Amino acid sequence: MVKEQRRASARLGVSSKTSHLESHPRNEPVVEKKTARLNGQVGIDIVEYRHRRTDYGGSSEKYLVDAIVTAGILPDDKPEIVKWIKKEQFKISKDQQERTVVLIWSQ
Repeated sequence: MVKEQRRASARLGVSSKTSHLESHPRNEPVVEKKTARLNGQVGIDIVEYRHRRTDYGGSSEKYLVDAIVTAGILPDDKPEIVKWIKKEQFKISKDQQERTVVLIWSQ
């Protein structure tokens, strides 16, 4: 396996030392923390338009809020900052495009 990686690196003109692109697993943020654009308390509305409605156990609220924090829009997702998260789902026809709308309300 290592020889194959070295050969592939040589063909591409890349040093074999840089061929290991995967980072080591650790509990660190994926990107550097940015200065939050919103300060203070907020509420978040998540509105999903789907062909088939999903159960609430399989929903993605946590991932969306984590992405908002990672993007630097919010400083953290602590309950002191995010006062409420409300999710609504609407069934749409097959000819309409599925989408998710996230609204952040500053208080």
